[in-house]
Amino acid sequence: MTLNTDALFVASGDVIFSHFLLAAVLAETAGDVTTPTVKEISANAKKNSKKPPVLLCECKIPKNGVGPGLDDNAHVNTQLHNFIPGRTINTRVKDESRHSHSAWWKVLSAPWVGVVSPSWACSTLDGARTTTIVILAFILAAVWSFVGFLSTLFWFGIERKLVDGKTQIVIRSIGDVWYGWQLEGWFGTGGHVGLVCVTVFVVVMLVVAAMHVVSIHRTSGFQGLLCSYGRSIRAVLAIGGWVVILSAVLGNFVGIARHQFMIVLPKEPSLAMVLAWVVAATSACFLTLRMSRCTALLRDRISPTLPPRCETCGYDLSHTDMNGRCQECGDPCTHSIGRNRIRQGWAWQSKPTAWRWMVTTFHVVFGPTHFYSRLSVRRDSDEHVLFGRIHLFVIAMMAATWIFCMLSFADGSSQTTVTVVSLVVFLVPIFGWLTHRVVMMACTGVLLTTNPPEDFRWAWVAMCYETAFLWCFCAVGGCFITGGVLSREFREIVRSVAAYLPVIAPPPDLILLLMLELLLAVVWIWRMNRVVAAIRFNNS
Repeated sequence: MTLNTDALFVASGDVIFSHFLLAAVLAETAGDVTTPTVKEISANAKKNSKKPPVLLCECKIPKNGVGPGLDDNAHVNTQLHNFIPGRTINTRVKDESRHSHSAWWKVLSAPWVGVVSPSWACSTLDGARTTTIVILAFILAAVWSFVGFLSTLFWFGIERKLVDGKTQIVIRSIGDVWYGWQLEGWFGTGGHVGLVCVTVFVVVMLVVAAMHVVSIHRTSGFQGLLCSYGRSIRAVLAIGGWVVILSAVLGNFVGIARHQFMIVLPKEPSLAMVLAWVVAATSACFLTLRMSRCTALLRDRISPTLPPRCETCGYDLSHTDMNGRCQECGDPCTHSIGRNRIRQGWAWQSKPTAWRWMVTTFHVVFGPTHFYSRLSVRRDSDEHVLFGRIHLFVIAMMAATWIFCMLSFADGSSQTTVTVVSLVVFLVPIFGWLTHRVVMMACTGVLLTTNPPEDFRWAWVAMCYETAFLWCFCAVGGCFITGGVLSREFREIVRSVAAYLPVIAPPPDLILLLMLELLLAVVWIWRMNRVVAAIRFNNS
């Protein structure tokens, strides 16, 4: 938990009062004690000093949204006429300190109630103790492992065995499979398998939470980062009920598909197998959207009020004349603050339309420095989220159309074509989302741990707009696969290049495609460094 920069204090008196006030602020920041009131601070200070202390104050937020920083004492003295006496250090911290912890039974039932009411689940988990959160994580992992175990028993309900030299279908119930495994001693390692499943669930939960920290984190400091990561873990647990339910549904579809395969042995994928793949991809998309909903509910809506800074070098312009120049780099102050500032925002931010979406996409991909130097990031609207979701949807539709054309040209069967196209519609957004989040996590993770900014809202905004760069990955992969399908000369070139690669299990052309995509990811990381330089010092 970090201090709100809107709340300032003016402490006068002797050294004892100052030390008491500093200790109270540090304890409040760590979240170990409740926020002391003005009466409590005054009473303790009067015991050790004859001089009456000055009451804590809170500064009004200026209309332009720009206020003084905590270390800007000279600027604070010029703003004393805006102070409101008789308030605590941080109103938000005081409100949170009054919030009682959620009951343990509410926390344990939150993932299941979250199936119908994600807002209630998120609010309950947000007030849960750390110990209860750890217990809930292991309970969900155990339930998820048990559901997977029952699905596995169902998968092996039908087998083919040789009876008198003939192959016959043997249908067994779940109890028969369980009893047979017990006789074969399979449960000797059952505990190890369960432990591995629980471990995998916990590791995946921690990784997914790390991928969503950027969308939740707002304030700087290591303590604020830990608080944001804790909220991200709570968002993952809020969808735990859906994870278990969809896993059970998917297990049934996979079991039915395996039973049909054991009985019929089709040359092409059966309808049950197609449905199993579609249910898996649809569930992944649904969980991704539900996770976004939970992170939005747990996101810190209060961003710190920062002093005006130079857009070029980040110098504090609180003491600089409006019509003057930056004392650090010499750029005019009017470029950073005022009505004629550079960061005016784009047309898409004021009114999203289809044409503005295409224009914004062009500027994001081909002119990132110019785009992010004008982008307005300190806004309460969510047009950047809409921008990213539209891109994922359009990419999925275009990829499905392209795959359909490729399979039709290659004389693929109708059932195989429908299966692949159906998978592309759901899998392409998932792979694009994973690529996008992994690259953003690599870029922003270093920034968060080494040189964290005071307000991290701009990172989430830039992350959503950078979804447009996924078209570059689609273009590279599409051209590579199209050339392999339509051109014999291109296939020969790929084979000659792949001959220099080490001999490994996957096809060499697939390895070459993955290497090209990896190279593009490295270019994306280099590009993000320029984005950070263009957007970090922002005033609007």
